[in-house]
Amino acid sequence: MWEELPKRVKLLEQLKGYSFDGFLHTTEFENFINIIKSEKLCSRENVSGFIDRADPKVLEQTADSVKNCVRFYYAPKTPTNFRAKYQNPVLLVFNEDLIYEKGVKFTSGNAAAISKSIITENADDAKSFDWNEIFKRGSHYTSIFGNNGITNKRNAEFLYPISVSTKKLVKVIFKYLSDKIKAEEILSSYGLNALFEHDDKYFD
Repeated sequence: MWEELPKRVKLLEQLKGYSFDGFLHTTEFENFINIIKSEKLCSRENVSGFIDRADPKVLEQTADSVKNCVRFYYAPKTPTNFRAKYQNPVLLVFNEDLIYEKGVKFTSGNAAAISKSIITENADDAKSFDWNEIFKRGSHYTSIFGNNGITNKRNAEFLYPISVSTKKLVKVIFKYLSDKIKAEEILSSYGLNALFEHDDKYFD
C-alpha cells in the first residue's frame, strides 16, 4: 500500500472538521464554458485564450512549478478572490478524492509566497498547518489591509499537476442566477445541469 494513503485519509478527516466541501476553483463564466467543453481544468501553463483575473505583479513572483499546477482553495471567499474582481464568477467544486492522487501538494499559504508558505506532498506535514486560520473568514479589509499576517494563510492552496478532468466535478455554483440559466442552455448536452446551483453567499 502507498505509504501516504493512510496519512491522506487522516488529513481529509481533519479538513472535514472545518467547512471543507471539496477543492475549490473560481473562474469567469466564459472560462467555465470552455472548461466544460474541453472536459478538463488546466493549469495556467497549459491553457490559452482565457480571461485572466490574476494580479500580474503576483504572477511575476510565482514559480513555474506552481504555474504548472491547477490551483485550488480549501474554502471560498479568500482574500485573493476578493481582490480579483470577477465579473461573472463561477465556483467549481471538485471531488475530495483528489487528495489521494500522487503528485498533489498542500500549501500552508499562498503558493506564490514561497518565503512565507510551506509547500509539501507529505500529509503529515500538512496536518500541522494552521487550519483554524486557513478556514476562518471575516472582513477582507482586515485580512488584506490589516497588519495581522492572516492574508497568506487564508490563501492556502491545494496544487494538482497539469490538469484535472471535469469528471471530478461534484458541484458548480454560480453567483448570478442568469449565468446558471445560460449555462444550462449552452451545456445541456453535457449532462451536468444537475450539478449547477445558484448561491451568492460563496462569493466576495
